Amino acid sequence: MKILDYLLSKNPREFDYQYKQNAFLALTYLLTFSEDDNSFCQIDSLERKKAQQVIEIFNDERIILVQVSREISLNQHFQQLIEGTAQEDDVENLIQAG
Repeated sequence: MKILDYLLSKNPREFDYQYKQNAFLALTYLLTFSEDDNSFCQIDSLERKKAQQVIEIFNDERIILVQVSREISLNQHFQQLIEGTAQEDDVENLIQAG
């Protein structure tokens, strides 16, 4: 929640690029825990709602981490995890990069 709140506190352009990489990598990594604990970040939770807001605000950003993918941005990966459309290979790449 603290990462989400902080990302919502400023204009996306005010954040250092590396901070955005680290923030979305951390959020994505944390979200993978929802597979093991179904009470974590449930569909109607405040966390999920804030995550959707962050996705909308950073929608125009292209936050790339080449260790994960040159084609899909970290914020797109995060969005796919939130929406339940992420591919297993992509999630494995994200975890290995973290």
